[in-house]
Amino acid sequence: MPEEFKVPEYVKKDINSEGFEDNAAVLIGKKEDMPQLEERLESEGRAENVASYIRMHKEIAVPANHLGPEVKSLPHGLYFFSKNLGEGATRMLYIDSDGNIARVDIYSSNIATLKQYASRNVGHELQRELEQNGFHIPGFEEGQKIIDIIHKSVATEEELINEREKQRQTKEFDF
Repeated sequence: MPEEFKVPEYVKKDINSEGFEDNAAVLIGKKEDMPQLEERLESEGRAENVASYIRMHKEIAVPANHLGPEVKSLPHGLYFFSKNLGEGATRMLYIDSDGNIARVDIYSSNIATLKQYASRNVGHELQRELEQNGFHIPGFEEGQKIIDIIHKSVATEEELINEREKQRQTKEFDF
């Protein structure tokens, strides 16, 4: 599809998270994205466990084909928490099974297996479930270097998306 006809990712995200009107829903995405979006819609974003929640809410922050060799060499399943979103929520970045940098905002109140834990124990239980599902956190010495590389890759991708959006808007307003 030509670039000028593509819906920007942030527009899709806004519509898919706020797309309700009079008992109807609007979902925008590729054909292969529809099962994930439909599941999220039907469950109202809730999941039985961490693995199901991640599958339902995962977003690609940086596609594998946009990554440099220093990120491509990182093992799949490597993760870290990049931002505290408050009220029992955190943003997780990780290398997914296809080598992309993926992002998921984890709201523990929407995950049945985490609801039972006191707020101070949720983080420990979340890490335990992640490790049971094959995720692993970088070691202490290499960790900060890896985190910096991944954050830089995400920031570069976001700048690229913003620049494309500016160019698209400039083309639209042409008089």
